Amino acid sequence: MLITAVFFLTCSVTSPDFFDSFYTRPNGNALRLAFYPPPTTAQAEKEFRYGEHTDYSGFTILLQDEHDHSNGAGGLEVQDPGSKQWFPVLPVTTTTSFVVNIGDLWKQWTNDKWTSTNHRVSSPSLGTKGAEHSRLSIVYFTGPRADAVISTLPGHGVSRHAPILAGDHLLEKLARTNV
Repeated sequence: MLITAVFFLTCSVTSPDFFDSFYTRPNGNALRLAFYPPPTTAQAEKEFRYGEHTDYSGFTILLQDEHDHSNGAGGLEVQDPGSKQWFPVLPVTTTTSFVVNIGDLWKQWTNDKWTSTNHRVSSPSLGTKGAEHSRLSIVYFTGPRADAVISTLPGHGVSRHAPILAGDHLLEKLARTNV
């Protein structure tokens, strides 16, 4: 997988294809189309279209709606881990651009060097042009195959985490969020 091959440079692994064996099929990759219709009055009164969360597994590649944060539309926001302040993620509208989030498994692989970003999707403001339109995001989640053992990578010190199967990690995350 090309994206993991690029990241090998910062992970102290010896080969750009190091992660390939984790992503053989069947793997945890999934495509999601997130469609949000124009909100009804009751829906627009909610502050968020999708509440705060981190992504679970590998990388998440997001093609944002080009209208995010324009005309009161709301949209993707990320949280600064230090200040806990939220910031809008403005799409680059002059070209096709993607947002890449790191999933929770990278924290385990890098022994807490890389952590996933807390993010959410804010609702459009009532009475704005943005509230008149639907929103579409295209999200591609990458994840290792379920039986892949995830443990701290070589060169990242004494592990702070016990090894875990990628599938077990995903099931634990889903159990906590799908109440």
